[in-house]
Amino acid sequence: MSEHAVAETLEQALQIVPVGEDDFQSVNLVDTGGYPLYGGQILALALRAAAMTIEPDRRPHSLHGYFLRAGRLGAPVTLHVDRDRDGGSFSARRVVALQDDKVIFSMVTSFTRGTGEFVLDAVPRLGRAYTQPPDKHRMLLLDLCEFTPRRQQGDRFFFPDHAEILPVGPLSDDWLTHTCAIAYMSDIGTGFGQLADPAIASTESSVSHSIWFHTPARADDWLTLEMWPTSASSGLGLYSGSVRDAAGNLILAISQEQLIRSRKPAPGAAG
Repeated sequence: MSEHAVAETLEQALQIVPVGEDDFQSVNLVDTGGYPLYGGQILALALRAAAMTIEPDRRPHSLHGYFLRAGRLGAPVTLHVDRDRDGGSFSARRVVALQDDKVIFSMVTSFTRGTGEFVLDAVPRLGRAYTQPPDKHRMLLLDLCEFTPRRQQGDRFFFPDHAEILPVGPLSDDWLTHTCAIAYMSDIGTGFGQLADPAIASTESSVSHSIWFHTPARADDWLTLEMWPTSASSGLGLYSGSVRDAAGNLILAISQEQLIRSRKPAPGAAG
């Protein structure tokens, strides 16, 4: 099979086309430089597919996705949506993303009219200090200013857990494009990125990703992503996070589970 088209802007990366009543296919995939497909793109495409089967007055309020197999750039992603329920207040959908007839990602998501007022924001704001303005660099069709930059210290690599993010290229004006773009951003980095615990060697592949949508926002202004570790046990690490706009409004709350390796004690070490 010939290589799938490569996205040059985030707008292109978010496009899908219908290939049946509840089936869709990706148009462009993000070049990850030889690594498996970026999970944030697959999650965003699944969210877009689900939303395209929903009444236009409803917006997503949560999603829970599972990364099952590594995706690759050489084949399109097919998305199948199951319409579990359309009630008076909520609509529920299940989505599977497939390559070569194998499921690489599955997701459940729910939509609502969202008639209530947002009255409480208890998600932590870490407000990390930095000594100099962060450098901007480009990664996965995003411009990032990393407040906790990636670095190497001995044999340990540290990755950003606090950054401002802006998409590459203009975005369409519709709410769905902006919502999917912010969901795409939410999978960048890791809450274990700055953890210096000597017992933890590194985090690896994402296992699951959950988002709770709070305040509608545009993705074409700088948004702030903060993440922090929650727990590590039995080969799995759980971290939490948030995305906020320039005014500090909570846009998304995030939880993600990753495979995590423990650092083995040196031969002859006590304990």
